[in-house]
Amino acid sequence: MVGVPLILLIVWVGEPWVFTFFVTAVAMLGSLELTNIFYARGLQPQRWLMLLWVPALVLGPQLGESIPLLVITAGIYLSLIVLLFSSSPDDVFTRWGTTCGGALYLGWTLSHAPLLFSLDQGREWVGLWIFATFATDTGAFLVGRVLGTHPLAPTISPSKTWEGAIGGWVVGLSTSGAIALFLSLDASWWVPLFLGSLIGIFGQIGDLVESMFKRSAHLKEAGSLLPGHGGVLDRLDSVVFTLPVVYYGVMALNGG
Repeated sequence: MVGVPLILLIVWVGEPWVFTFFVTAVAMLGSLELTNIFYARGLQPQRWLMLLWVPALVLGPQLGESIPLLVITAGIYLSLIVLLFSSSPDDVFTRWGTTCGGALYLGWTLSHAPLLFSLDQGREWVGLWIFATFATDTGAFLVGRVLGTHPLAPTISPSKTWEGAIGGWVVGLSTSGAIALFLSLDASWWVPLFLGSLIGIFGQIGDLVESMFKRSAHLKEAGSLLPGHGGVLDRLDSVVFTLPVVYYGVMALNGG
């Protein structure tokens, strides 16, 4: 009731810089929760570096074509240099790996959101991406609750079923097509359906990946910021997987 109107307001009323700021703030909150998951598992990423690196990755593409690679390179080098003076040789691999992996998992993937917004009919494509992803999650949950009998990944998320996964895929595909019609997207009829089918697949993969992280750390939720939904990362798990798919799909299939 609160989140959806806020997203609608930011996407359809806000300026591009407002949307970019919103994505950056959400990415930073997610990185905080991800480091908490790592710490709960006994790992110690460089939290302060992730909090600097993630927004730099999100903002990088807005500053120039060569900036994203510069940000990635600088982050890799800086994380290693800091480890030279602040870590025992026994844990450098895990500290470096979790820092780099966490920053890229959230910062690099979410950097595609402002890029998608900047395309022709970018607001509409962002709307399709967000709401088809959310619809996939909701469809999988509801269908799984009603019809689910065959476990999808019992060692990672025992409540998820194949029936729910198929239902989520169908709902994601259908929602993508409906949103394309509603928003009058300038694309061939099959483009939003194809993207919706990918959203229905990759959104659920992203959900399982975050479930894998939490199960490894013996946590039920990534955080408690969103009542009834857990943490920010619990809402980002699907969108970080579907966002690059939609962006590169639009670029390849619809010519940007």
